[in-house]
Amino acid sequence: MAEGISRAMFVTGLIIAIVASSSLAMALASQLSFGPKGDKGDTGATGPQGPAGPTGATGATGATGPQGVPPPPTANASALLQDTITGVTLPATYHHHVVGNLINFGGKNATNVVVTMIWNLSTGGTATRNYSYGNLTAYTMRTLDVSYSIDFANTLLASYSVSWS
Repeated sequence: MAEGISRAMFVTGLIIAIVASSSLAMALASQLSFGPKGDKGDTGATGPQGPAGPTGATGATGATGPQGVPPPPTANASALLQDTITGVTLPATYHHHVVGNLINFGGKNATNVVVTMIWNLSTGGTATRNYSYGNLTAYTMRTLDVSYSIDFANTLLASYSVSWS
């Protein structure tokens, strides 16, 4: 080879020339190889549904609605009674003393209040006495104190009930 250029320098120059010409060819090919843009292709199938997102914050509670119409007041009479046998007149008359309270828990007057008391008789059957109290005003308590003489009623008061109109 010639005296001014070494073999290594020649090979290096040759490699640089090849790389440079290849790069230049690729750059020019990519610039010159494009034609007009083609039509848009068809849309592909829809993919699967993704997972649900987090739940949002709870909204504020709304205002309280209007109150409904209250029911009309009613009477609600009841009694708490105690019976005591106060004596016996022979041959078989038992003297009963019944005391207790009549109570109207309701907001309306109970009119024509009647307390029905029932005793079991030693001979079988029952004896019934009705005590008419009259009227019992709303939210009140009144005392009941009454005595009865009943033949063959040798047991204490078996039951009682309160009725009104």
